[in-house]
Amino acid sequence: MVTGLAAEAAQIRAAARRLGASPPPIACATGPEPAAALCRRLIAEGAEAIVSFGVCGGLDPALRPGDLVLAEAACTAPDGPGAFSPVPPDPMPLDPDLRTHLATALARAGVAVHGGTVAGCTRPVATVFDKRTLAAATGAVIVDMESYGVARAAQAVGMPVAVLRAVLDPARQSVPRAALAAATPDGQIHLGAMIAALARRPWEVAAMI
Repeated sequence: MVTGLAAEAAQIRAAARRLGASPPPIACATGPEPAAALCRRLIAEGAEAIVSFGVCGGLDPALRPGDLVLAEAACTAPDGPGAFSPVPPDPMPLDPDLRTHLATALARAGVAVHGGTVAGCTRPVATVFDKRTLAAATGAVIVDMESYGVARAAQAVGMPVAVLRAVLDPARQSVPRAALAAATPDGQIHLGAMIAALARRPWEVAAMI
């Protein structure tokens, strides 16, 4: 399992404890290149399949916070002002057998999942405008910063890979800058940085809540 936040990795470990099972090997880093490097490390250590797990931003307005997406493909888009044009290359299909295995297990547990493409960026896609633009350019339903890098690294060596992500911020909601300031490259949340950012942008308090 590869996650972008330490809290996501902690959820996997906690779930394994509740089941009385050993957690799978987990690696955590924010961003496509660090996540890809950790994916390659897990493969070198004997992983037989890779899952990119965690939260994501919604691009499809039909998706609500908490909805799970078990992606069918991953794509990437250039970053920067006006970044989401021209349209990036065709999406990279993810392993259909692994996806079916996970979908079946989730269905048995009574958990509904959505399909679609996950878009990968090197920076947070935080505004409603950027989300709408990225969705139009790629056809993706969600966006995160790790899954495309993980998928590329796994598929380069023929490793089955899946993406299972939960929508955190929906398509019609922007993410406050103070929230973005709190994330560190190793997936931790720096509360001091968040408080400092809110002190500079006090009008974001309501959005943070």
